[in-house]
Amino acid sequence: MKTVRDYPSMLSKLWTFTLVEGAFVAWLCWLRIPAVHAALGSAPITFGGVQLPWLIVAVALAYATFVNMIKLHDRISDVFRIRHNFDVYRILLPLAVGAGVRLPTSKITEVSRQRQHLMRRAFYRYASSTKAEIDQHDVTMALNQWGWYWICLEGAVAGAIGTIALAVASQFEAALLLFAGPVALLCIARLFYESCSGHALSEVDAILDDDARRAAVVKEFGAL
Repeated sequence: MKTVRDYPSMLSKLWTFTLVEGAFVAWLCWLRIPAVHAALGSAPITFGGVQLPWLIVAVALAYATFVNMIKLHDRISDVFRIRHNFDVYRILLPLAVGAGVRLPTSKITEVSRQRQHLMRRAFYRYASSTKAEIDQHDVTMALNQWGWYWICLEGAVAGAIGTIALAVASQFEAALLLFAGPVALLCIARLFYESCSGHALSEVDAILDDDARRAAVVKEFGAL
């Protein structure tokens, strides 16, 4: 699997994995739930070297396309404030502290309120995936880790949907086995999150390594 180098390539990677995850969950439901088995039929089609009923593939394609359209990872992030908290506490506050900016509690609240503006002016200005002033490798590695993080979370959602469907159909043994998938993916996602944090700190250090950039960062925070 190629390394993610920009946001469109991350979305493409997410779509591919969502398709596979959707196909697996649909196949398991087809295998264990009689009503689903009858609805999706048994006419086979080769998908990734595996024989599957063609309607399972159609359902997986529809699911992956829908998830991509609504940008499910963004919706998850909005609900749980994942990017918001990461940007504030793993990027902006370390950036301010590293630049020597003193931030009382009232200022921290303002940093949170103006997160998007500060991220554009004090971070992405130097660490953009399309035109970075710091080492592009640091930017690429951070984006790649975010891609795997979102893959794990979207996979957990697909697994949770399948678990609920199996439980409703009284297929409790299969539901319990499938439930282990989302739990494992959430644990793995946490590891990727910490990896993202490490790469973010590397980017912050690289930004502050230049006197002109450091002065510009101080100016942005000073304007709060």
